[in-house]
Amino acid sequence: SDLMAASPPRPSADPLLTALAQTLLLKTAEHLRHGVQAPLTRSQLLWQAACQFIEANCHRPINRCDVAQHLHVHPNHVSRLFRIRGRSGFNAHLRATRLRRACLLLKDRRLSLGQVATLCGFTSQSYFTRVFTAAFGHSPSRGPASSPPS
Repeated sequence: SDLMAASPPRPSADPLLTALAQTLLLKTAEHLRHGVQAPLTRSQLLWQAACQFIEANCHRPINRCDVAQHLHVHPNHVSRLFRIRGRSGFNAHLRATRLRRACLLLKDRRLSLGQVATLCGFTSQSYFTRVFTAAFGHSPSRGPASSPPS
């Protein structure tokens, strides 16, 4: 914030570039205040890569073997990563990722529940409805949840 006050913003032709520059300055100042972090361990990098793979592929029928193959590790190692690094196991993490995507897609009223279920990787609309209702306490036909699972 001191960096932002020290140098007044100049008018820019592109407001996106201005916003990006301000964000970069704020993040740099935050980083300097908190000091330099230690490099990520292999386990942390694998965990991040596993989460990114799930996020990018949750619409497909994936399992821990697919993630393991992508990471070039044993499927048991994937399970161990989720037990140690995550707040839940692999299947719960995959389900939560799919539900977060479903909450976003449910905002588009042009999509049917069946389409949302398919786009989120659920095997059927009825299974999607059961999982959604168990997680949020109401059916997806009532609309997106106010707070998707983490």
